[in-house]
Amino acid sequence: MNTRINKNIYDIELIRKDNQYYQLYLNRYKSEKPKTKILSNKVVSKSHTISYVLELVVRKWIEQSGQMIEEQIISFHTKNKNGKKRLFKELDYVLKKGEKYIIGELKVSSGSKAKLKASKQLLESQRMLKKRFNNVDTQIIWVDLNYKNCIENLDKFSPSFKNLQFRVEEINSKLFKVLHLSAESIFNWGVENKIIKTPELIRAALIENELIHQRRELKFKIKTEQKKKKDTVSIQEIIEIEKNINQFKMEHSFFNARVELSQKGWTYFDNKSIEFLQLFIDFTKLYFQEENEYQINSDFYNFPPNTKYVSFFNKNKTDEKEIELFLIDAEKVYHLLTNEDVFTLEEIYFSTNTKLQVPLVDNLGLRRFYYPINKQSNMPIDNSVLELFSKIVVESDPVNISLNANSLLLIDNHRILQKINISSFDKLENLDIKLLKIKTAN
Repeated sequence: MNTRINKNIYDIELIRKDNQYYQLYLNRYKSEKPKTKILSNKVVSKSHTISYVLELVVRKWIEQSGQMIEEQIISFHTKNKNGKKRLFKELDYVLKKGEKYIIGELKVSSGSKAKLKASKQLLESQRMLKKRFNNVDTQIIWVDLNYKNCIENLDKFSPSFKNLQFRVEEINSKLFKVLHLSAESIFNWGVENKIIKTPELIRAALIENELIHQRRELKFKIKTEQKKKKDTVSIQEIIEIEKNINQFKMEHSFFNARVELSQKGWTYFDNKSIEFLQLFIDFTKLYFQEENEYQINSDFYNFPPNTKYVSFFNKNKTDEKEIELFLIDAEKVYHLLTNEDVFTLEEIYFSTNTKLQVPLVDNLGLRRFYYPINKQSNMPIDNSVLELFSKIVVESDPVNISLNANSLLLIDNHRILQKINISSFDKLENLDIKLLKIKTAN
């Protein structure tokens, strides 16, 4: 909440989260929020998921210093022509040393503007609290998800928060105490102290952030070349610059596709040729084409478990024969189950042959659900958890994809449940499907 600090703000105090007026405020806010469907199609990136986890860990880390207080909400009244109102502002953490209050802003981010955003938020809170308390200091903790590409030095992590020395930085002409940590260092501390029970989460988040970083770098290169083109008069140089721009744009689209595959499990290319898929495969060096038998049906399903990605290409030349597909993120369905149901689900194995057993949830803590389960499973087909899973799928709102002429859809087979609209079955002769595996190291 942005509130200008003025003379109409009064009765400022620090309160706990269980304060009755704050709880009433939260309940009113929740009741005013629109209700969502059973399965939202909102994209939740791995960066967002790991950020939430890391914020919890950092608070636990600070808490063991013994200096954190529970009063972390600023309560205040504001008055205008419409009357007076009680409002609240959350702080990330508050420390107290004698008569001094230290308010902290915690940022888990890969963006270079993390400190700038934190400083603006802290200044507002500090000005407000200084109307009540004499001594209010500030701290910024930046947990960097893109630390491997960071040009500035990181601060060394210490298991003891008390032993850490914050650096003093000038941000927007104001001095702030700053701590810049790698995401991996604080994550490892959380694993060692049994706060995090899925240690493999960090790897997927860091891979996604590396992709985002590469995409950001390519966007910068495109802008740089476009600026260079405006200042160039040589025809030969302009041709070379345009060649670079086109190459960077294609690479940017590839990295954007990989980010989308990581975040939502599918990506869509409009007005492309089937050769474009091969260019994508060659550039990423991740997948190879594989021949495999499969059967199309009208229910939600996955392709065989040894297939990581599936591409759908509408090779028709006109938009009169668009093919409609429905997609559901099975990973989200999985997380709607109770812990007990999840445990049961993790015990089910799908057997592709006598030598290979593929778990529905692999040992990385990531969902690997091949649906629907058939008689090869080591559990009966009418298993109650699978019925519950099926029920959630039926009640979910799928993403509707219209595959136009010369359009390409790429899905993560280990995550996305898909089906083709029955009305499109007469157009399947125009649908080119390819199954792709992850290329393994030699």
